[in-house]
Amino acid sequence: MTLSLNTNKGKWSLAVLRVTQTTAKVWVGTLFHTLRKPEQACVELIKPDGTRIRKDIVSKDWQRPFRYVYQRFYTTVEFEDLEPGTHYEVEFIRRMDSIYREVEEWQVLRHGQFDTLPAALPVAGERPFTVALAVVSIPTVMVARPPEPIGRCMSVVRKPCAHMSPF
Repeated sequence: MTLSLNTNKGKWSLAVLRVTQTTAKVWVGTLFHTLRKPEQACVELIKPDGTRIRKDIVSKDWQRPFRYVYQRFYTTVEFEDLEPGTHYEVEFIRRMDSIYREVEEWQVLRHGQFDTLPAALPVAGERPFTVALAVVSIPTVMVARPPEPIGRCMSVVRKPCAHMSPF
């Protein structure tokens, strides 16, 4: 049973990290210190026909993005054997703590979608596809002065994004 409860789900994140013709890697977690790791969670891949593939997340799967900060955590999940050129959806879901343990309640925290890469490049007249690339780097040592912008992005055709400088 999946519930749509009225709680703040905005502090949870889901990002599709990498997609190939047959695989997808999904990042889920939070960088907010006020949240704690779910006891039980999963990422579900929803196929075009509505069937679902579930990848459970257990306690040992969670990682910390920062060495000395314990309340921020994430994990990645990989789906394989996907069909090329196909649209998929993904959901990050957690099991809700319940006073009555015999009632199992699940909450969708985040939803995402992606298309796998096509089996071959499209020929003239076929629908084109778009690939987006982004790079974000975090300095290893924070200094007393405000950090300068360090992220940059660029499109596949090597044209810089309007608001960022090229590499």
